[in-house]
Order: sequence, then structure tokens, then C-alpha cells
Amino acid sequence: ATAGICSLRGLLVCVLGQVVSFCNAAAEIFAKVGSDAGVRAPMSQIFIFYFLLSFATCLVTVASRPVSSWHFSRSSFWQSSPEEGQVPRRWQFWLVALFDVEANFAMLLAVQYTSLTSVLLLGTGGMLPSVLILGSLFLGH
Repeated sequence: ATAGICSLRGLLVCVLGQVVSFCNAAAEIFAKVGSDAGVRAPMSQIFIFYFLLSFATCLVTVASRPVSSWHFSRSSFWQSSPEEGQVPRRWQFWLVALFDVEANFAMLLAVQYTSLTSVLLLGTGGMLPSVLILGSLFLGH
């Protein structure tokens, strides 16, 4: 198999990223529809989204590594294993996850005060610049 995005693993990562993006957009749309119907439960919506996301992540993790390679210790939460090289410490991932949850919570609260069109534009606001940058990098234009 070829290296990079053209490999089976690269394709799987792209597909899973698109699934997560679709689920996030669907959560924003359902939040707006629920808000228009009078439902005020952004934390419940965030819980459902992140529960399903963590369930899918656990399935991918279990399928990709044998259980015998897992190691748990008291210090493994704070440090990376020596064989992992330059991987950031685990607390940095927890910090990014916290910011991600808070950003989605703020997005769901903002959805209550805007139209569905604005929600879709906010949800895809980063997509157009990303497509332009990646297109120019990969296509050379």
C-alpha cells in the first residue's frame, strides 16, 4: 500500500473524520430544531453526541490494537510511554477535549438565538478555507 492519505488507513481516517463532521453538523441542526420547538437541553445534546463519539472511538481503538499491548499505570495518565517518542502528554489531550466540549456547548447555546441558515454557515465556516488551502497544497494551484 502507498503511504499517506492514499493508503487504506489514510482513507479510513478521512471517512471517520467525515462521519464525525456529519454528526457534529446533525447535532447543531437538531439543536436548532429543538430550540425552535421550545426544548432547552444543550447539555443533554452534548452528552449524547460525545457518548456516541467515545463509543465509536473505543470500537476503533479495540479493533486496531490487541489487548495485550495495552498498559495501564498511575503515571500513564500524565506521561507518554518512552516508545511513543514525541507524543504530547495525555493531560494536553484532556485539555483540548475540555475546550472542545466547551466550544460545542457555546455553539449549542448560540444556536438558540439564530436561524437555521446561520447555524449551517457557522458549522461549515471552517470548511471553505480548509478546502482552498488543501486544494492549493495538493493540486499545486
